[in-house]
Amino acid sequence: MKKFKAQFRRLVFIHREILDGTRTGRLPNSRTITEKWRKRNENINPRTVQRDISYMKYDLNAPIEYSRKGHGYYYTDPSYTLPMLNLAKGEVFAIYLADKVLTQYQNTPLYHTLENIFKKLSDGLPGKVTIDPAWLDPRLSFIPEPAPEILPGVWKAVFKALLGNKTLDMEYLTPGDANTKHRQVDPYHVFGFKGEWYIAGYCHLRKETRTFALSRIRSARVTSTHFPEHSFDFDRFIGDHFGVFRGQKACKVRVRFTGKCATYARERQWHPQQTVTLDKGDTIVEFETVHTLEAMRWVLSWGGCAKVEGDASFLDMVKAELKKAADIYGI
Repeated sequence: MKKFKAQFRRLVFIHREILDGTRTGRLPNSRTITEKWRKRNENINPRTVQRDISYMKYDLNAPIEYSRKGHGYYYTDPSYTLPMLNLAKGEVFAIYLADKVLTQYQNTPLYHTLENIFKKLSDGLPGKVTIDPAWLDPRLSFIPEPAPEILPGVWKAVFKALLGNKTLDMEYLTPGDANTKHRQVDPYHVFGFKGEWYIAGYCHLRKETRTFALSRIRSARVTSTHFPEHSFDFDRFIGDHFGVFRGQKACKVRVRFTGKCATYARERQWHPQQTVTLDKGDTIVEFETVHTLEAMRWVLSWGGCAKVEGDASFLDMVKAELKKAADIYGI
């Protein structure tokens, strides 16, 4: 069984490499696949990869062909998928949990697509698989983040443009504006964050890579303009993953939590590079971030049991926001 699982992991990896090569034109061969696999997993040789490709083609009926011009493999039918495995009980339970987590996509057209996928998975399970009824307890639930609605046409257009490297023509509503503005964007990456979905892409109007919320796109059309494959580094763009919208420069955040909040604050990882210090019952959380707006909102969400210390610019930002709130309530 261990040997079978190892081979299946390789088959999935090879399948993705050939599929990506078919879409981008950079066709993989046994040598390039071997090199990539060695970087991420255990050591193998090109002969093993060659045997796996032959197995996929002749035993799994994968539509694989070799291009002498491209020096690599490609799919004659890009819609090909690997046959499903017989799942163990624990793996079926994982699918059940994933079905629960599916509720967080209810605001997107992706929800119905994923529903169909789960149905196909369920229908494809062998009859001999049985599950302890206690595992399928209705008392197990998932409460998703509140999320705005995304128009079905927008969702489809965005992903069509993303997968086809096509410029997207859209009407976008910027927060605070009453009317939409016309934008042309080259979508490099689509990502979800706290219930909202975003495009990271090149804005033709601003001449730089920006972030756009899918829920604020009122209409979208895929143009015939093709933009070249871009070596976009999403992790570098998003930075420290504390938020979505970047400030002009990074700031050092140092927050002192008191009372009951001190216990709660030290129980979580708020930032990938955070440091947590205990000081006479208080908890001090420190990190550096370019997402100053989200960091400010995070601090204010704690109310009176969180105090900003250190960085003067971030402290002034929090004070200014508190003054606005005080003026609203006439304090």
